Amino acid sequence: MRQSIIILLVLVFLAASAYAATYKWEDDQGTVNFSEDPGSIPPAFRKKASIVGAEEPAPQQDATAPAEEQKVQKKKEQEAAKKETPANKKKVVYGSKEGDEWKKEFVNLTADLARVDEQLKLKKKMYGDPSKLTRSEYRSLEYEIKNLEFERGTLQGKLDTLTSDADKAGVPAEFRE
Repeated sequence: MRQSIIILLVLVFLAASAYAATYKWEDDQGTVNFSEDPGSIPPAFRKKASIVGAEEPAPQQDATAPAEEQKVQKKKEQEAAKKETPANKKKVVYGSKEGDEWKKEFVNLTADLARVDEQLKLKKKMYGDPSKLTRSEYRSLEYEIKNLEFERGTLQGKLDTLTSDADKAGVPAEFRE
């Protein structure tokens, strides 16, 4: 009985692998490449790709791509089109950075600070009730709190420096949110 199950599993595995398509394409350096996933074929070579053992060319990635990938690609194209409009070409530079760069830095630093503050709050709450902790957990919490406080100080220093630099560059409040 056990042998028949093993044989059946081997046959199922062999049958499944027989139906898998292998794609073949040649890159710019003349290297012949193979893949079982059409999505792994670089876009520049998809039209040239063919199924090994078949005379017809491989299906285009766009036809086989999941809907989510197509949505992401469409969104990227729309964002690129927005960036190319004449109204968006006029970027104001403050110091050595554009306003969007300043805003991105402020957003990232404030988000990091909020994340660290939330972790600190949680760790300190756990630290405040040591009855539920072992000695090693308690010591570990002490260490984690110390590291989080250090990280918070570092992030606050970076934010202070960024604010100072923004003041010198004359960055308006709309880019400091």
